[in-house]
Amino acid sequence: KLSVELLAELVGLNPVYFGNLFKQCTGCCVKRYINQIKINHAENLLLSGEFTITATALKCGFDDIYYFSKLFKDIKGYSPSQVGQFH
Repeated sequence: KLSVELLAELVGLNPVYFGNLFKQCTGCCVKRYINQIKINHAENLLLSGEFTITATALKCGFDDIYYFSKLFKDIKGYSPSQVGQFH
């Protein structure tokens, strides 16, 4: 599970400083960026047809299926159950 704290530790920076520096360089918060990567990966898993929404959420580090679905829709603009309709 990726976190601001883990990434900051890996590069030897204070988590707050790392978060500020990351946002300054990318224009995006670390947590939002991590969530975008996880949701993009989830979309690819769902497109493969090999995993259910619940299995995909768990594989991508989400323990709460409702939070996963809400975040997916917030980022992608459609729900995980609609993935095949947009590709």
